Amino acid sequence: MRHPVRTASLVLLAVGVVYGGLLLLEVLLWSAWSAPPGADRRSLWQVVDELRGQGDDALAYLSPFTDAELGQGFQAPDGTTLPILTGPAFAVTVTCNEFGAWGGYTADRYGFNNPDGAWDTARRPLVVLGGDAAAGYCGMPGTDAGTGLRGTYRSVVNLGQGGAPAIGQLAILKEFALALRPCLVVWLVAEDEPLVLPDDVPPVLLGYLQPRFRLDVMRNAEDKDTQYRLVHEMRYAAGEPTAATDNLTLDASLFRLPRARLYLSGPGRALVGPRVVPGPGSAEAEFFAEVLQEGVDALRSLSAETLVVYLPAFASAVTGVPTAEHAVAWNAAVDAGADWLDLTPQFATDPEVRDLFAASRPNRYSEAGYQRVAGAIADYLGTATSCALR
Repeated sequence: MRHPVRTASLVLLAVGVVYGGLLLLEVLLWSAWSAPPGADRRSLWQVVDELRGQGDDALAYLSPFTDAELGQGFQAPDGTTLPILTGPAFAVTVTCNEFGAWGGYTADRYGFNNPDGAWDTARRPLVVLGGDAAAGYCGMPGTDAGTGLRGTYRSVVNLGQGGAPAIGQLAILKEFALALRPCLVVWLVAEDEPLVLPDDVPPVLLGYLQPRFRLDVMRNAEDKDTQYRLVHEMRYAAGEPTAATDNLTLDASLFRLPRARLYLSGPGRALVGPRVVPGPGSAEAEFFAEVLQEGVDALRSLSAETLVVYLPAFASAVTGVPTAEHAVAWNAAVDAGADWLDLTPQFATDPEVRDLFAASRPNRYSEAGYQRVAGAIADYLGTATSCALR
């Protein structure tokens, strides 16, 4: 009979060997990806410097939903505190480097990823709403799903904003989308964009849960831009890191294993274990459902339709196995009376599914991935909407 201390030691040793092997696997895979031929090794601030040297109004993207100072909002001329929901108008916005090249876009008059003329031609448009996935965060200009839809429909306005939680997306809906009087809002819900609690978001956003709540952010866009630029230039002068980190380095991810999950499925995924996420019935799920319900109700008051599109992360797309996030999103969409489109089955049956994702993040799509998203939405809307969008 083995001594219990020895048995426990052997178990701990085995666990250590397995975990160490997974860490090594991540290092090898990440290192292999992180050095593609011609990869751009410049830092974020070097990119901003060089663009400014060429005469561009270049800024690094700071998410107003995760940056503590921007999250405090700005003061309108009448003294009201308003939320910062977007970046500055017309800025050449640098996001991040997850494809071997720095992504970004030139912002429109309100700070979104659109050709500025999209606002002038918007007549009962199709509006895209969401966080990183809707904004095409980290992608090259013109590779987002909104651009893909613009090739099919006469009027598309993309209101996606990097880092925006659901309550931030609701704020954008009420401040910008409702002003456009859309016929249809395509609300993109990405699997790996986190569910949050009310305490996790800037307090100024919580008012948007009230029906007909609006703070007229559009009219005060110049004051918002001034505050955003002030915070940005302080970060720039100090060379502080931002959310737009250089992902061609291993940094702290070495000990968190998120990237290893990109390459593991089936037994491998079971071994590592999925992320622990709030499921149906959790406080986070209830908050998400409340946000979605208020958004759908606000659009319904304008006779606008809502289509919730679920975007799977890599592991789910490979296995086709639904996750806790899937259940939360589906329950909320059904309860709110929104239409529902789940792209997990389409991705799972694609033999080239790995080409649809950025190599370094489970919820970042490649250009081919965003094209697939836009195509799937267009196919669905061909028979599922009464809107005259073409």
